[in-house]
Amino acid sequence: MKKIIILSILILFLLGNSLFISQADRNPTQYITKPITVKGITKSRLYPIFNEIKDIPYSNNLNCKNKSEIFAEYIYEQGYHNVKLLQVWNKDYSKGHQVVLFNGYIYDPTCGYFGIQKSAYIKMANHHGLNGAIITIDYRHNESIKLESFISYA
Repeated sequence: MKKIIILSILILFLLGNSLFISQADRNPTQYITKPITVKGITKSRLYPIFNEIKDIPYSNNLNCKNKSEIFAEYIYEQGYHNVKLLQVWNKDYSKGHQVVLFNGYIYDPTCGYFGIQKSAYIKMANHHGLNGAIITIDYRHNESIKLESFISYA
């Protein structure tokens, strides 16, 4: 049943744009932290679907934007409407990456980062050259777009 839901959501996002380019670290497990339990949604409920999305091969038609939106949709459909998408960009907006922000933790189904504290993830993204704008978008409410910052962590 889960695979049917994932595939249905996946089809919705196959026409996503290819502006987002993964800045994958080849050893993502070094940054994994345990996420807290938030209002009944636990690691055991989030991780299996996260892992399935992570394992789908990256392509121009299924990039970080698409993978993040699929995972955000899953969380949203569980009744948690405080899901956000976080975009990090380089200074000239030629490369960017999108992840899910849920209750202060980052979930990156493209690179495999699960439950990373937001501040640690932003520092890591900065290290990979994504040191421009940081934008949060309320999932399903695109009118709530917020430019968080345009700074570089040295």
